[in-house]
Amino acid sequence: MTPRETRPREWKRYVAVGDSLSEGLGDPLPGGGLRGWAALFAEHLRRVSPKLQFTNLAVRGYRAREALRRELDAAVALQPDLVTAFIGGNDVLLNVRFDHARFADELERLVAPLARPGVTMVMSTVPDLTARSLLLPPLRGQVRRRVEAVNAVIRDVSRRHDTALLDAWYEPETRERWFWSVDRIHPSAEGHQVIAASVAALLGVPVETADRIPASGGAVLRRYTGEAAWLARYGLRVPARG
Repeated sequence: MTPRETRPREWKRYVAVGDSLSEGLGDPLPGGGLRGWAALFAEHLRRVSPKLQFTNLAVRGYRAREALRRELDAAVALQPDLVTAFIGGNDVLLNVRFDHARFADELERLVAPLARPGVTMVMSTVPDLTARSLLLPPLRGQVRRRVEAVNAVIRDVSRRHDTALLDAWYEPETRERWFWSVDRIHPSAEGHQVIAASVAALLGVPVETADRIPASGGAVLRRYTGEAAWLARYGLRVPARG
């Protein structure tokens, strides 16, 4: 990962579009709320842009087609000068058959109106969802091939629109146990912190955090227990797609 900006600029309005990754699933707050990497990244941004306005439009379960239909217009209307579009995980997991041409078209139509002159846009590939998966080998191989196909499209669209790209597929930390929450699909709280810091580094934004210390086995177990309880109570509530 190469920093795109050697000196951080000041942004006025940051909008996150995407799915449960950007919504914050895996980083629960007491009372059923979520924090997540996008909110953490906004906190980093406010060190250089104290008046930054942040809007998170991401919704769990969304594929590129839902983000295109239900998030794009709202994102454009907000007139952001910084956009993150992290999408593709559900296109891997929820589609019976991965349609390469359809995903490429949907992602292109999602990104093109947002990647305007004067707008900093950040995209991300999908990390290896099989790194800590409990899937049996045949299914694990199928998911891995889908992730690679989705990532090829994401890299191509990012290149075409000259966006910043966090290539999460190649980030070694995404293959560590502590990076993942109990469901092995969403990042843990630590994982979200890593993503936020990585996006900040990509844009040259300073991050004032202590070095991450990998959690002990007991701490990971306690975290998994807490996450499981949170998911049982709140995590299966999918917002209506209106």
